[in-house]
Amino acid sequence: MSYEKIDPTIIPPRGENRHYRVGTVLGEFFYVGDKPGGVEPGFLGVKINPAFRQRISEAMPAVFDNSMPMNQLRETISNMVAEPANVHYGELLGFSRLIEKEGKTGNVNNPSQQKLDLWLIKQDYNDTPSGKVSPPKDRLEKTNAIKSLPDLVKAPATAIYQKVRLSDPQVENTNAVLEYFANSVAKAYGMQVQEQELAFGEYSSGKPKIMTACKWEPELRVFEGKLRGSVKKDLYQGHLVQFENKEPKTVNGRFLADDSVKDLGESLPLVLAQGDRDVLGSQGQNKGRVGEYFFGFDFGHAYREENPILDSLKDDFTFIQPADANKKFKNISAFYDAPMSEKMMGMFYLYRMDPDAAGKVFSLQEQRKIEEMILAYSAKNPDFALRIARIQTIDKVTDKVKTELSARSNQNVLFDQYVHEVEHASDRASTAHRKMFQIFRQKMLMTPEQVDVLDNLNKLSNPTSILSGDGKVVLAHLRIMPTKQPALKWKLGQKDGEFLFHCEPENRRNEAYQAFTRYVSRLQDTSFAETYKLSAEGIRVPAEHMPQFCKMLDETAIFTYKKQTDSKYHPKSTYMPDEATNYFSPSIRVSDDLTQHLNQSSDSLSHSRESNPDEFEEEISETQQYSSNNNNNNNNLAGDIFSFSSSSSSPSSSSSSTVTHNVAHADWHQTSPQSKHELNLFHQDLDHEVSSKFKKQMQSLIGLEQKPVEKLVGIEPKPRSLSDEEQEHEDESEGESEKANIHH
Repeated sequence: MSYEKIDPTIIPPRGENRHYRVGTVLGEFFYVGDKPGGVEPGFLGVKINPAFRQRISEAMPAVFDNSMPMNQLRETISNMVAEPANVHYGELLGFSRLIEKEGKTGNVNNPSQQKLDLWLIKQDYNDTPSGKVSPPKDRLEKTNAIKSLPDLVKAPATAIYQKVRLSDPQVENTNAVLEYFANSVAKAYGMQVQEQELAFGEYSSGKPKIMTACKWEPELRVFEGKLRGSVKKDLYQGHLVQFENKEPKTVNGRFLADDSVKDLGESLPLVLAQGDRDVLGSQGQNKGRVGEYFFGFDFGHAYREENPILDSLKDDFTFIQPADANKKFKNISAFYDAPMSEKMMGMFYLYRMDPDAAGKVFSLQEQRKIEEMILAYSAKNPDFALRIARIQTIDKVTDKVKTELSARSNQNVLFDQYVHEVEHASDRASTAHRKMFQIFRQKMLMTPEQVDVLDNLNKLSNPTSILSGDGKVVLAHLRIMPTKQPALKWKLGQKDGEFLFHCEPENRRNEAYQAFTRYVSRLQDTSFAETYKLSAEGIRVPAEHMPQFCKMLDETAIFTYKKQTDSKYHPKSTYMPDEATNYFSPSIRVSDDLTQHLNQSSDSLSHSRESNPDEFEEEISETQQYSSNNNNNNNNLAGDIFSFSSSSSSPSSSSSSTVTHNVAHADWHQTSPQSKHELNLFHQDLDHEVSSKFKKQMQSLIGLEQKPVEKLVGIEPKPRSLSDEEQEHEDESEGESEKANIHH
């Protein structure tokens, strides 16, 4: 017996139905339309509940009554859909359009009426004779991998691609369960996430079908198309930039980083712990914002496998990207443009969320110290205090998801398997948390001020840039550039009742101390020299002088200094948010011989990076110099911020009068040799997005190998292309463009 006859919430087998008529009853949902965009099949629907019954009774009083039993309501709708020539079916279509619009916009024409939420149901695959499942042919035809091919081979290529994409229903069910689990974990972490549920259905074989039902969020503003700063081919070093009137803001030809998402940096620890390489997607389509806060959805790759970055993760959040281009973490760089203390907030959220993992790492004394640090962070940031108070444990999340699945085990024994998958995912999460606690152990015992002053010392001592890897985005914070030698790294300890800052590696300490001394000597406020003592062992700071010492090493003051000593990577035309305010604070003003442009009144500058046009004049020669350097710098290790910490050592040099870094600008694009067995059929900007399996199939079909891309394609892919043809197919989205759309 079909379980949908016993349980009306079960979505019946799709069979060969590619589309449904509007109004079709699918389990507990009233079908509104097909899932917009992407290769993954699904649909839009509204729940058939008492609120729905009231609204449809008001819209069609001649057919429906608010006192009508729910089973009769469902049967009446089904009979109407079965006869589209029925005079009332046109009214049903009008009602469907109305509630779809309300669901997407969040606006109800009549305030007295209850708004019906719109739901997006994913993973609703068709049955196939083989028992496997695959995305619909028409959706595959819309992927950029297929559209970029010559017309002659599109049809056979689509057929091959559909076979390549064949998957076992149990695998797709597991993927849906893990996405739901990851979404629930993110909610427990305190992150804004979409409301999500598991939806249950059947295949024609009687096997269970598990889908995710995702509530439409009208206020969501997706990051799609709002990333800049990455070398185009790599698509994994983007930064959020400011937009105005649907166009990106630019000053002097450069984009401005958008630092208005309050908790973007706080989200980084969870992103790393979940191991979701497609967290933002190739164009930012997988996440967004609601109001001033980050909004999580589409956690499609989290917890699927052992986390590949934990072994190389450092306590500055840097890590080495996986060597496989299809495994690289895309645009995770957007989370890094934030103060170190903001990123560390996320570590305390993990601490609250997983007390069992924390107990295996921290001693009782350390746990008491961490509680003191949580109070220190709370005093500095009220939002942190509110958020950490609502953190839930991962054990509660795990138990909740397991209970939902176990309740279905009487329908099919396969549900027991999915319970075990949740247990494995929970174990992966706790393992990641435990390893991260070990890595960040020392920093979790520091105040936010201490964490930031350490980070600022690192930025003072190492080559930095205020620009993105391609030089086109002015960041909100300095970033340390990758070099051929290990970065100088400051550490904080205590000795004889004083704080002691010392630097590693030991053979480069003098270099770091000289950089620090030169910086301090240029500050106008000479009283800073009384806050510390510099010796061979490091910088000693009495506890009572620590606040003043931290203020001396304010990041904006360091940026001011570097604009004068290293203008190639800190152009004089660039500004940090609220930088002017900090410039004119007497305690961190930089010497007149360093900052001639600061002699003017603070009233003549706006407190933003846009200021007056004259403030952003920049010599053409400087731009040309940068461009030449950027285009010819392929000898920097790895070319991204996640791998510099593993660089090999080489001799360094420094000037005695100015801090001049003799390293090339970080070119975050590093070309890797292409395998001779891979078909180079796709445009070079798209080639890395296509799975090797699909390329091999295409090579066999067409009989081409290593032919020039331009001869086959001849046109550049559309700039908004989101296709990401990999075996893990949630990446493969056509990219819907509706602003309020939740992209999946």
